[in-house]
Amino acid sequence: IGAIPALINYNLREDPLAHCIKVANCKAIVCGKETQDAINDLTDNELTSLPTYVLNAAKEEIVLKDAVCLDSAFASAEKYTPPQLENVGFTDKMVYIYTSGTTGLPKAAVIKHSRASLAAIGMATMIGATSLDILYDPLPLYHTAGGIMGVGQTLVNGATVVIRRKFSVTHYWSDCLKYGCTVRIIVCHE
Repeated sequence: IGAIPALINYNLREDPLAHCIKVANCKAIVCGKETQDAINDLTDNELTSLPTYVLNAAKEEIVLKDAVCLDSAFASAEKYTPPQLENVGFTDKMVYIYTSGTTGLPKAAVIKHSRASLAAIGMATMIGATSLDILYDPLPLYHTAGGIMGVGQTLVNGATVVIRRKFSVTHYWSDCLKYGCTVRIIVCHE
């Protein structure tokens, strides 16, 4: 649609969260109902005045002042192709993904459409994923592995991607069996 989302770690609070929103020059905030407290704790007037949309929440579950229920907005929105879509090119910015911030505040890495495409295509080539595969992706979508290389399989080859909200050792294999997963994406740390 021509918008460049900033994929922010939903565990961030206060200064690191405010920093991530500011450095991406965000024009709006989209959050899940479970992260409303973190948004509510922001004190910077510049950030608290941004339009805010809450996803996966009934209207009575929205606690942020003047926030819009995104589910209701989607349901009542007209279907059309945004005119700015024609101006989005292969080398344009697609998304901001942040470093973990272990040595200071998180830093925004610019991911262009070309880089995301090549990462997803590279992953598909390495694992041999096709449109017949069902990929299990329990990784956070605000990371490159989960959000670009995992979900990207849907875009580059039409594979089905099963997304789990949070990694669970207990449910990992039962989820894979339940959804008939043929490919899985994992990241190992030593």
